Amino acid sequence: MENNNIYIYIILKMPYDNVNFDICISSIGGVGSSFFMDIISNYKNINFNKFRPFTTQYKHLINPPKNKNIKKTILIIGDPIDAFFSIQNRDMIRCHLSNLGLPYKHIKYIPDKGNDLIGITNVADILQYGDIFHYEKMLNNWMNEKLDYPLMIIKYEDIWDCLEEIYIFLEIPIEEIKYFPPKKERTKKNPSTDIEIENLNKIYSNIYKIINNIDKFVIM
Repeated sequence: MENNNIYIYIILKMPYDNVNFDICISSIGGVGSSFFMDIISNYKNINFNKFRPFTTQYKHLINPPKNKNIKKTILIIGDPIDAFFSIQNRDMIRCHLSNLGLPYKHIKYIPDKGNDLIGITNVADILQYGDIFHYEKMLNNWMNEKLDYPLMIIKYEDIWDCLEEIYIFLEIPIEEIKYFPPKKERTKKNPSTDIEIENLNKIYSNIYKIINNIDKFVIM
């Protein structure tokens, strides 16, 4: 049993390849990108959907990736307040900060599952940090930086209305759209006070302006 534990430990410590892929799919986080990545991975060689140590992560990036292997990239965006609460409700505020490469140890939390990245946080405590996930900086970076590959930015809620455009962009046969799962309404849980929601609207006011200037998608 002891030898088996050592073997498992070695496997977990081994880095895996998250460099040699053609299509990069990234998102602001909390917008349902995991299911989309799982589907597209059936057709294209994409970046990994899960975060693992000792690797370069691409799923959530404040700056667009610089990887000579990338042919095309999709960035999935969505309502920033809904995204915030999706992360908050799963006790993953500190975890998402870590995934973005941002400091997280200063965030107060009640530990859960023996992991310092997972724990209950208080919305009122988080609000003092403003745009804690740097959504505005992220969108400005992705939209304004000169890239070596085509970029499609798409709103999560409009994915189903734009499947043909997405499949054409990714060069996936259009007839495969029939296998894309139907849209399900995501459960929204915003257990905050009116004042907290008002403050979040103020924090994300500039981000809403950027998002509202995008129709359903844009290719850059």
